[in-house]
Amino acid sequence: MADRISLSGRAQCTPEVLWHVLVDNRASWWPDMEFAAHPGAPLKERWSEDGVEHTATGTVLAVAPGRLLSFRWTAPEWGAHTVVSFELTDEIDATGIAVTESGFAALDAGAGAALSAAHREGWAFHLANLIEQAEKADQAQQSGGS
Repeated sequence: MADRISLSGRAQCTPEVLWHVLVDNRASWWPDMEFAAHPGAPLKERWSEDGVEHTATGTVLAVAPGRLLSFRWTAPEWGAHTVVSFELTDEIDATGIAVTESGFAALDAGAGAALSAAHREGWAFHLANLIEQAEKADQAQQSGGS
Protein backbone atom coordinates (compact mmCIF):
# COMPACT_ATOMS: atom_id res chain seq x y z
CA MET A 1 0.00 0.00 0.00
CA ALA A 2 1.27 3.45 -0.91
CA ASP A 3 1.60 5.96 1.91
CA ARG A 4 0.60 8.88 -0.31
CA ILE A 5 -2.01 9.81 -2.88
CA SER A 6 -1.64 12.77 -5.22
CA LEU A 7 -4.00 14.33 -7.72
CA SER A 8 -3.58 17.46 -9.77
CA GLY A 9 -5.47 19.70 -12.13
CA ARG A 10 -5.48 23.10 -13.81
CA ALA A 11 -7.94 25.92 -13.30
CA GLN A 12 -8.41 28.62 -15.90
CA CYS A 13 -8.05 31.43 -13.37
CA THR A 14 -5.44 33.32 -11.42
CA PRO A 15 -3.83 31.89 -8.28
CA GLU A 16 -5.56 34.65 -6.30
CA VAL A 17 -9.01 33.55 -7.46
CA LEU A 18 -8.27 29.88 -6.84
CA TRP A 19 -6.91 30.66 -3.38
CA HIS A 20 -9.99 32.74 -2.54
CA VAL A 21 -12.30 29.87 -3.50
CA LEU A 22 -10.07 27.32 -1.73
CA VAL A 23 -10.10 29.07 1.64
CA ASP A 24 -12.74 31.85 1.70
CA ASN A 25 -15.48 30.38 -0.47
CA ARG A 26 -14.97 26.78 0.60
CA ALA A 27 -18.71 26.19 1.04
CA SER A 28 -19.11 26.43 -2.74
CA TRP A 29 -16.99 23.33 -3.34
CA TRP A 30 -16.72 21.52 0.04
CA PRO A 31 -19.65 22.51 2.26
CA ASP A 32 -18.94 19.83 4.90
CA MET A 33 -15.52 21.28 5.84
CA GLU A 34 -14.91 24.13 8.30
CA PHE A 35 -11.60 25.84 9.13
CA ALA A 36 -9.86 29.21 9.22
CA ALA A 37 -6.80 29.59 7.01
CA HIS A 38 -4.14 30.17 9.63
CA PRO A 39 -1.67 27.77 11.27
CA GLY A 40 -3.03 26.17 14.41
CA ALA A 41 -6.69 26.70 13.49
CA PRO A 42 -9.00 23.78 14.23
CA LEU A 43 -10.57 21.96 11.32
CA LYS A 44 -13.74 19.86 11.18
CA GLU A 45 -15.51 17.91 8.47
CA ARG A 46 -18.95 16.35 9.02
CA TRP A 47 -20.51 13.94 6.54
CA SER A 48 -23.10 11.19 6.35
CA GLU A 49 -22.46 7.84 4.72
CA ASP A 50 -25.10 5.11 4.53
CA GLY A 51 -27.13 6.94 7.16
CA VAL A 52 -24.20 7.11 9.61
CA GLU A 53 -22.82 10.49 10.71
CA HIS A 54 -19.03 10.86 10.67
CA THR A 55 -16.68 13.59 11.84
CA ALA A 56 -13.03 14.20 11.05
CA THR A 57 -11.08 16.77 13.03
CA GLY A 58 -7.65 18.27 12.71
CA THR A 59 -5.44 21.31 12.67
CA VAL A 60 -4.26 23.66 9.93
CA LEU A 61 -0.49 23.21 9.70
CA ALA A 62 0.74 25.70 7.09
CA VAL A 63 -0.65 28.58 5.08
CA ALA A 64 1.19 30.48 2.36
CA PRO A 65 -1.52 32.59 0.68
CA GLY A 66 -1.82 31.85 -3.01
CA ARG A 67 0.59 28.90 -2.77
CA LEU A 68 0.06 26.36 0.02
CA LEU A 69 -2.50 25.12 2.51
CA SER A 70 -1.87 22.01 4.58
CA PHE A 71 -3.62 20.34 7.47
CA ARG A 72 -3.48 17.23 9.62
CA TRP A 73 -6.73 15.38 10.26
CA THR A 74 -8.21 12.14 11.56
CA ALA A 75 -11.49 10.44 12.33
CA PRO A 76 -11.99 7.98 15.20
CA GLU A 77 -12.19 5.01 12.84
CA TRP A 78 -8.88 5.88 11.10
CA GLY A 79 -6.65 5.06 14.06
CA ALA A 80 -4.03 7.64 12.99
CA HIS A 81 -3.89 10.99 11.22
CA THR A 82 -3.01 11.92 7.67
CA VAL A 83 -1.64 15.16 6.27
CA VAL A 84 -3.25 16.94 3.32
CA SER A 85 -1.59 19.64 1.22
CA PHE A 86 -2.98 21.86 -1.52
CA GLU A 87 -0.21 23.41 -3.62
CA LEU A 88 -0.93 26.10 -6.21
CA THR A 89 1.42 26.95 -9.08
CA ASP A 90 1.10 29.99 -11.30
CA GLU A 91 1.17 28.92 -14.94
CA ILE A 92 1.10 31.08 -18.06
CA ASP A 93 -2.65 30.93 -18.62
CA ALA A 94 -3.94 28.97 -15.63
CA THR A 95 -3.24 27.88 -12.07
CA GLY A 96 -2.05 24.39 -11.35
CA ILE A 97 -3.28 22.72 -8.20
CA ALA A 98 -2.01 19.55 -6.59
CA VAL A 99 -3.65 17.77 -3.67
CA THR A 100 -1.52 15.32 -1.72
CA GLU A 101 -2.51 13.24 1.29
CA SER A 102 0.06 11.17 3.16
CA GLY A 103 0.18 9.03 6.26
CA PHE A 104 -1.83 6.00 5.14
CA ALA A 105 1.04 3.64 6.07
CA ALA A 106 0.50 4.52 9.75
CA LEU A 107 -2.92 2.87 9.57
CA ASP A 108 -3.29 -0.88 9.72
CA ALA A 109 -2.93 -2.43 6.25
CA GLY A 110 -6.63 -3.12 5.60
CA ALA A 111 -7.90 0.19 6.96
CA GLY A 112 -5.12 2.17 5.27
CA ALA A 113 -5.75 0.65 1.85
CA ALA A 114 -9.51 1.18 2.11
CA LEU A 115 -9.11 4.77 3.34
CA SER A 116 -6.55 5.55 0.65
CA ALA A 117 -8.90 4.30 -2.08
CA ALA A 118 -11.87 6.20 -0.62
CA HIS A 119 -9.85 9.39 -0.26
CA ARG A 120 -8.47 9.15 -3.80
CA GLU A 121 -12.08 9.10 -5.04
CA GLY A 122 -13.07 11.88 -2.63
CA TRP A 123 -10.18 14.13 -3.63
CA ALA A 124 -10.99 13.67 -7.32
CA PHE A 125 -14.55 14.83 -6.55
CA HIS A 126 -13.44 17.79 -4.40
CA LEU A 127 -10.70 18.85 -6.82
CA ALA A 128 -13.13 18.89 -9.76
CA ASN A 129 -15.60 20.97 -7.68
CA LEU A 130 -12.85 23.39 -6.60
CA ILE A 131 -11.66 23.93 -10.18
CA GLU A 132 -15.22 24.41 -11.43
CA GLN A 133 -16.03 26.97 -8.72
CA ALA A 134 -12.74 28.84 -9.20
CA GLU A 135 -13.34 29.11 -12.95
CA LYS A 136 -16.89 30.37 -12.33
CA ALA A 137 -15.56 32.95 -9.85
CA ASP A 138 -12.90 34.06 -12.34
CA GLN A 139 -15.50 34.45 -15.11
CA ALA A 140 -17.76 36.45 -12.78
CA GLN A 141 -14.84 38.67 -11.77
CA GLN A 142 -13.87 39.29 -15.41
CA SER A 143 -17.44 40.19 -16.32
CA GLY A 144 -17.71 42.58 -13.39
CA GLY A 145 -19.88 40.34 -11.20
CA SER A 146 -19.10 39.24 -7.67
